[in-house]
Amino acid sequence: MKSMTGFGRSIKSLENIEWVWEIKSLNSRGLDLRFRLPNGFENFEPNLRKIVTSKIARGSINISLNVTQINDNSSKEINHELLENILKLVKNLSTKPGVGSASPEGILSIPGVFEKKDFIREVNENFKDDIYNGFEESIHDLINSK
Repeated sequence: MKSMTGFGRSIKSLENIEWVWEIKSLNSRGLDLRFRLPNGFENFEPNLRKIVTSKIARGSINISLNVTQINDNSSKEINHELLENILKLVKNLSTKPGVGSASPEGILSIPGVFEKKDFIREVNENFKDDIYNGFEESIHDLINSK
């Protein structure tokens, strides 16, 4: 395939985990890949790039992955390292004129601060191949959407 404008999507679930791949493509002279992967899934990107470049020669392509836990009864934990960095930033910003204070609810709602325990590791260890298969299906869907 030389160039394309299209959309591909794949929704899969196993056990208590669901993942959704979305790929949007616009015509472009070169191949420009942009990934939006959840924290902890950055290690997927090099292989995803290889898959895309083996199937698509041109286009501006946006690729996103959303992974969620279904019927979540697992325990959650605070990412203390990230929280400390955010609190330092909030403290520095609070000295600036016109900047209000941050609420505890607001800070805990920042992605990555309050996480499901071992969720990312569980997905990476147990569902990696299934997630790649879902990506392949979304690429196929994209190619067929032209």
